[in-house]
Formats: sequence, structure tokens, C-alpha cells
Amino acid sequence: MLWDTIMLWIEDHKTFVTSLTSIVTTLLTLVGGFLVGQAITAKWNMRVKERELDFDAVRRVRELYGEFLSTRRLWNYHVEHSSMRSLDDRGLALLDRCCLAEGQIEALLMKVAVERALMQSQLDDLGLFRQGYQQLRESIRDIKPLAWGSSVHPEYLALKRGCQAMIDIISNAKRKSADPQQFEYITSNAHEIRWHKLAKQRGQRPSE
Repeated sequence: MLWDTIMLWIEDHKTFVTSLTSIVTTLLTLVGGFLVGQAITAKWNMRVKERELDFDAVRRVRELYGEFLSTRRLWNYHVEHSSMRSLDDRGLALLDRCCLAEGQIEALLMKVAVERALMQSQLDDLGLFRQGYQQLRESIRDIKPLAWGSSVHPEYLALKRGCQAMIDIISNAKRKSADPQQFEYITSNAHEIRWHKLAKQRGQRPSE
């Protein structure tokens, strides 16, 4: 029988078969190790790249928060020392700065919303943060100062808390499959209503 013939050949060439088996086993181990190593390396490199992007995103949030504050102060000073009925060149330049910064904030909000599964409280904080960031553009459009006269002004606090929440999410929240409606919720007009309620709580205290 064929099987008996094969077994007889193996028995006659036992040393050769043993050596061949050892070589094949070694090769399979090396190939398997190489493939596993490549997979681990690729995953590690991806994580490193993600962290680099996160660090850059946190840096941009901080910069854009600072941009908001500096533009606000420049605008308040300008509008309080002029008698504009329509935006002058200085006002238009500040409006351009404001619109550019607002667009970058919107892009960062999208990054957070699509990469992380967020809690409801985080979604609410980000929604108010977005509304707060829009206030300067709207104030320039309406040619009026953005008068948050206290560090505990409800609207100013909402902006600060939203900024802190965004940085915390980017820095610490793990990436998970996110509900595609998260970004829709963050950018919903429902937060405009919540913002108007904040505007009625203006129990202002000593200055910023």
C-alpha cells in the first residue's frame, strides 16, 4: 500500500526527515515571529502617530483659546473707543481673525466627536463651548463689546469649562467607535437655547 511505502521510506531516511522537519519548524517560527512582530510594530507606530496628533490638537485648542481672549480684548477696546455705525477696516480684520479661529475650533470638535465615545455631560460641555466661541464673532457683527465683566460670569465660565473638557477628552479619553450623531448633537441649535439661559444668570462679581 502507498501508506506503507511512505512509512518505510521515512524509516529508511529518518535522519533526513528529522533534519527537514527541524528546518521547516524553524522557518515557520521565524516567519510567524516576523509577521507578529510586524503587526505589533505597525500597531505601536499607529499609536505613536495618534498621540502625536493628540498633542498637536491640545496645543491648537490652547492657542485658539488664547486667540479668542486676545481678539476679544482688542475688539472691546476698539469698539469702546470708536463711534462705528458699520465695521471699519480694523473691525473687519478682527472679524476675519475670529471667523478663522472659529472654523479651526469646529474642525477640532469634529475630531473629538468622531474619535471618542463621549458621555452626555461631555457632549453638553462641548456644545456650550462651541456656542461660547461664537459669541465674539456675533458681537463684532453687531458692533458691540463682548462684556464678560467677571471671571465668574456664567458665559465666561461655560467657555472655560468647555475648553478644559475638550483638552481632557483629547488627552485622556480612549478611542472608541463613536455614535455618528455625536457631532450633530454638539453642533445642534439646542445649545443656543441653553446659552441664552446662561445669559440670564449674569450675577457678575469683581473683574477678570
